[in-house]
Amino acid sequence: MYKRIIPAIVAASLAFSVVPSALAEEHVNVENQELEQNQEGQVADPKKVEEGSSDLEIIAGVAVIAGVVAAIAGGVHWAVQQRMIPNPLPGIIPNPPAPKKAAVKKAAAKPAPKPAAKPAPKPAPKPAAKPAPAKQAVAKPAPAPRPAQTATYKNCTDVWNKLGRSIYPRDAGFQSKFDPDGDGVGCERDPR
Repeated sequence: MYKRIIPAIVAASLAFSVVPSALAEEHVNVENQELEQNQEGQVADPKKVEEGSSDLEIIAGVAVIAGVVAAIAGGVHWAVQQRMIPNPLPGIIPNPPAPKKAAVKKAAAKPAPKPAAKPAPKPAPKPAAKPAPAKQAVAKPAPAPRPAQTATYKNCTDVWNKLGRSIYPRDAGFQSKFDPDGDGVGCERDPR
């Protein structure tokens, strides 16, 4: 339905542009009759001549306005279809068809341009090395690794007292007895 609006507006503007030329011929015929009447000795009514010309001017003005409106409407419709401007009247002007998936994939496949690499700053000159002291420093041995602590809990009260929350299979000390319903959350309620 909306695709018929623009051609209808164009057709109407063309129809209105023909009307002034037809009225102009009628106006010329009226003037010729008035000239003939003047030649016969009758006086023409000047108000009648002015009314005819003003009607013609009004009709020509309406035709020009209709043509301008049609041109603007056609330009807006074209710009919306080309995705140059957002649709100002979505209820009247149809939205452009959605882009094809191949075009979307191509647009998504293009990597973003990389910003120009900045030159690395020049390293600051290193201070002169200090001479080593006469005594050699004795290297300290690395601390012994701590054995992994395994947590064990007697019941859910013990879990809540030590963790302050429910226990999960990823936590040390988890036992299946803490999760009787098997949903992966042990000691779900605080028994305290």
